[in-house]
Amino acid sequence: MKRKNVTAEQILTTLVHLDETESQSNFRRLQKKWSRWRLSESEHQWLDMTECRFIGEGNHEIAVFTFSRHLRLSRLMGRAEFPVWVAAGPTWSDRWHDMDGMPYRDLPIIGIFRGIGDSAGFLEPFRVLAVIGCANAQFVYDELAKRVPSLSDEGQAGRSTFGNPRFRQIQGPIKPLLDAVAEVTALPCPLLRPIAPTSTGACVSISLDDLCCLARSFQSCVETVADVLGQGKHVVYAYTFSALEDAASLAGDEFYPVKVGWARVAQDVETPSQAATSRVLGQVVLPEPVRIIGLLACSDGPATEARLHRRLKPRRITAIAKEWFASNRGNIHRLMKEYAA
Repeated sequence: MKRKNVTAEQILTTLVHLDETESQSNFRRLQKKWSRWRLSESEHQWLDMTECRFIGEGNHEIAVFTFSRHLRLSRLMGRAEFPVWVAAGPTWSDRWHDMDGMPYRDLPIIGIFRGIGDSAGFLEPFRVLAVIGCANAQFVYDELAKRVPSLSDEGQAGRSTFGNPRFRQIQGPIKPLLDAVAEVTALPCPLLRPIAPTSTGACVSISLDDLCCLARSFQSCVETVADVLGQGKHVVYAYTFSALEDAASLAGDEFYPVKVGWARVAQDVETPSQAATSRVLGQVVLPEPVRIIGLLACSDGPATEARLHRRLKPRRITAIAKEWFASNRGNIHRLMKEYAA
């Protein structure tokens, strides 16, 4: 990532790769395994493979990943625990077949990282800690859940994938999890039973329970710590990841990454705060604590947002998504107060 000024440089030191050479070496290992899947160098903007461990063999894959912001916060707090997500690859060719009995194309673990939808809130690459290869991802995942209780239904669920376990967020050090992985991958691994083709159209693995669990996980991750300024049918909002603000506070940093955007307010249906929360929820890639630190109701969201962006431009952060700036609660509040009607 490029650094535009001193402030942005201070912020981005928490987001860049620790060892670019190691990351590229691990990435090329994925390229070699999945040579038919056209993994390009552009994937580096999404994947940080610096500390990735490859465990086991097989065309089924499970990923263990986090973000650098959580690693930095855990180190500043002097503890080994941090949020980690565990997810199986989205498609297994030996399980899903089309109507002619032909298996679907192999899709490696990288598929779950490509399918994140709205990337507006995506600040930094996924830090991939492990890629687990096996012959039966369902068996390995279930056995892991016996050894790591937070991988069971008590864990925080993320988006459902096609026919596979959902993302699960666990809180803890990485070593016990990887020790459990080593133990499970040493077990005899039964082949996965294929699912017979159906004539009823697309077959998806999702239920109302999945949707309710997903909604609860995402709703609970957004905290609003700002009052609404101004009035109008639109709202300009500013938010940050809680881990970034907390790490800045512990390290004595004045600024941290802040996203600034706008949303329409459904009149007589939702408040500006609710409208902003809904928009932010659509931009959060995974369930993790987010803080809305600024809310400005206005009559023209795009124009007001553009004014704020111009004021913040000297502190723009070059990241995967746009509209991220090095700022803080006080700075955002002062700027929004100037434009409040």
